[in-house]
Amino acid sequence: MLEEEMSPRPCPFDLFKKELPIYTFKNTCPEYTSIKLDAKTTKVFYNFSRYEIDSDKERSQLLKFFFDGKSNSQLTSKLDKLLNELKGNHVRIA
Repeated sequence: MLEEEMSPRPCPFDLFKKELPIYTFKNTCPEYTSIKLDAKTTKVFYNFSRYEIDSDKERSQLLKFFFDGKSNSQLTSKLDKLLNELKGNHVRIA
């Protein structure tokens, strides 16, 4: 049996131009959309540019952070700090 798999796809713009913050896709047959492939794979496109209409507050804050780079919550402040630490610890391999 196949395990469930989620494939997040970050996107700084509205790839599908439907003004949604999130687009979720599951496997279907294009010829017969009623046929579903039980592959348990979900692809989720996160549209950073539409953060303001996301009904999930925490996710909206994350989308905004990835859109403009500004911390606006405790979570995004922690993420910003971690990212800056990682940048500071960057080692070049020649």
